[in-house]
Amino acid sequence: MARKSRYEKAKDAQWNTAFYIRLSREEPGKEESDSVVTQKQIMFDYIAGKPEFKFYDMYIDDGRTGTDFDRSGFIRMEEDIRQGYVNCVIVKDLSRMGRNYVYTGLYQDQYYRKDIRLISILDNFDSLYNNDDLMVPIKNIFNEQYAHDISLKVRSALDVKRKNGEFIGSQACYGYMKDPKDKHHLIIDEMVAPNVQLIYKLFISGMAKGSIAKELNRQGIICPSEYKKSKGERYSQSEHYAKQMYWNDTSVRLILTNQIYTGDMVQHKQTVKSFKIHQNILLDKSQWLIVPNTHEAIIDKGTWELAQKILNTDTRKNLQTGNVYLFAGLIYCGDCRRAMSVRKNSASSKTSYTYYICGTYRTYGKDKCSSHAIRYDILIDVVLNGIREQIEKYSDLEILYENVDIQRKISSKIKSNVKKINELKDKIYKAETLKQGLYEDFKAEIISIDEYFDYRNKYIEDIEVMTNELAGLEKQNRQIDSCDELAEAKKKLLRYRNVENLSRKAVLELVDSIYVFADKNITINYTFKAL
Repeated sequence: MARKSRYEKAKDAQWNTAFYIRLSREEPGKEESDSVVTQKQIMFDYIAGKPEFKFYDMYIDDGRTGTDFDRSGFIRMEEDIRQGYVNCVIVKDLSRMGRNYVYTGLYQDQYYRKDIRLISILDNFDSLYNNDDLMVPIKNIFNEQYAHDISLKVRSALDVKRKNGEFIGSQACYGYMKDPKDKHHLIIDEMVAPNVQLIYKLFISGMAKGSIAKELNRQGIICPSEYKKSKGERYSQSEHYAKQMYWNDTSVRLILTNQIYTGDMVQHKQTVKSFKIHQNILLDKSQWLIVPNTHEAIIDKGTWELAQKILNTDTRKNLQTGNVYLFAGLIYCGDCRRAMSVRKNSASSKTSYTYYICGTYRTYGKDKCSSHAIRYDILIDVVLNGIREQIEKYSDLEILYENVDIQRKISSKIKSNVKKINELKDKIYKAETLKQGLYEDFKAEIISIDEYFDYRNKYIEDIEVMTNELAGLEKQNRQIDSCDELAEAKKKLLRYRNVENLSRKAVLELVDSIYVFADKNITINYTFKAL
């Protein structure tokens, strides 16, 4: 006896029919809108006069997006299909099931394998007759989506490591090496770390990047790329840079701008355009993932911040001495806000002196701004006296934080808070992940529909409680930081309590900007809170 085809076995079957209706959030309406009513009418008209269709139930998702399938009506219908109450689903058109083409195709494929009949009225589609024709493009798109999902999973796994401060690069930067016991942890490379410290020392003392490069080459210190090659490490670079076997201002700048030397892990500086186009895109600094204190520092935070300030400051040199002027990049006209220019008086004058004038006045004349002239030596005295005044005020300031016992307690409190904050962030992340995975568990019949909603509501409640607790701890730490800021300022100032002559380093560390006004008043903005 010949075997019956799937069609022959199914054509005389009794179809317990579900109507699935979805109104998207782009079609807002009343409690039961005209669009829902219209969909109902279309489906009832379709089965009218067709005794093989037995209406079972109607499943409605009103005002829900079609880009996901986490919808109460759809989930209830899926449960009834699983229980065997429904073996036919009718929709007005396939977009009612969902606008995510791939997942819509996936459900159609599942229905086909389970002998669930799917009918889309306006698409003139009936899986009993023409399912195979439609499945080819759907499966092609699904394969692409699968690759996309894998890409997302890999990215997510790497993001977790980045957020935990784990190093995921192929090679450690100059000055560090991968820990042999843990490839995601960096340890100091004692062979070259002193070179990094030397670069920062020379730069802060006033030496330009190009001059530092020449000094390193003069001392016979090999550059980072050559050092990697000498260790047998693979080092990919362009043909242009492959020919440069010496230090240059670019290689020096890369070290001066790398925050990783402070002990902070800095990653996710670039990404790829998409999972299909592997084109690197540099990310804005606000998108970098920075995790503090993940490894031993080569450069302390104060030195790092000072170096960044110099990099962002116009540091023109005295051409005769080669030294940077004390206030280069820090002094401005108090009225037009333009940088002031350094000048020397006429060579014919009996007394030689240096002075500053307004940059606008120098370029455009007195019609645009006045000279605001001030002698260099007078400005030095004003700034030095201002710093001494702040040192005196801070010396008299009793900061609670300075008490050793209290400092210990506050430090312990901060560490405890940071630990709790990190734990809460981890718990929130895990709860969000578990919440997102509930629907997959439901689809895999691991949990029931009631368990799905119970777990989902519990996760939402837990996340809200943890988020509120997190906000409270972060606020507490900000208040502690305010006290810590005063203590740090006092510590910084007291290092200069016996200062007699200003150095470029002292000015950069203590002074943010100087404004000279036409009436000879001078405003000094410090890098700390002035008292």
